[in-house]
Amino acid sequence: MINYPHDVHQTSCHLHSSCTVLCADEVPEPLSHRIWLSATGCCGLFRVWSTGPDVRIPVTTACRDIYLHNPSSQSGEYTLFSNRRVYCRFSNGVITTYFSKSAADGLTTEELSHHYNTKSEVDVVAKWSNETQTVSKLAQLSRYSFLPLGITANEHTVYTAPMNLNLQPYLFVGFLPQVLISKSFINGYQANGMDKSFHNCDEGPNSQFTFYANPSNYQPQKRGWETHQVTSEWTSGARMIHSAQGLLPDDYFFDGELHFGGCGAYGITESWSKVHGLSLGVKYVLEHLVVPSC
Repeated sequence: MINYPHDVHQTSCHLHSSCTVLCADEVPEPLSHRIWLSATGCCGLFRVWSTGPDVRIPVTTACRDIYLHNPSSQSGEYTLFSNRRVYCRFSNGVITTYFSKSAADGLTTEELSHHYNTKSEVDVVAKWSNETQTVSKLAQLSRYSFLPLGITANEHTVYTAPMNLNLQPYLFVGFLPQVLISKSFINGYQANGMDKSFHNCDEGPNSQFTFYANPSNYQPQKRGWETHQVTSEWTSGARMIHSAQGLLPDDYFFDGELHFGGCGAYGITESWSKVHGLSLGVKYVLEHLVVPSC
């Protein structure tokens, strides 16, 4: 949902046959009497004043809107119409959105879903103790590639609960729903094209990465970093991010928690001195983006 000022009345209307829009009447001064806001990405998102000249100003609710308005836009930080700060990376037909820690506050899974159109993979950027940054592509194990990832905000839905909810708000990536996991079940994920798997030794159904904003800098309720391929090899094959490609600002790195198994492993970055935080990137693949003609 687009966030409107509290004193703006919302109704439904149509701009033309190919675009459904929301229009807000009774816009307070000094704005004009009506402002139309596209809700479907029709030729980008625009504020349209209906009195006086037909002035159109881009309304950015996601990184894709920035690209649609100007395909030459540079990767970097942007403040969206919702006042959330994000980092947009535009590269090779893929728009990757990273969220600042403050942007996770009050974020819903529905709002988060507006920032991606694929659940087949996500990016995870690690900030290391030597101040370098690397990015890993995470996906389902090859044998489960037909299953979408569970990409959520401040809820875990069909996956097991994170261990440190005192550090919320949080972003969440679930791999295997807990109902599927049983003893001897093959659990894990794919990192940078390589499967990282193990057999559950019991019915422990954990299969997730959690990214805690931890605005109050609380200590985790569960600490530790266990040595196992699911905690130590997710960066194998990771790509170094060079300064010219755009390093993420510090505010984009969350306390990261990995939890897998039943005889997998548990770890939280607060307990791993080598890394200073993780950042989740969700993806919009442009070849999947359909924009109505206007």
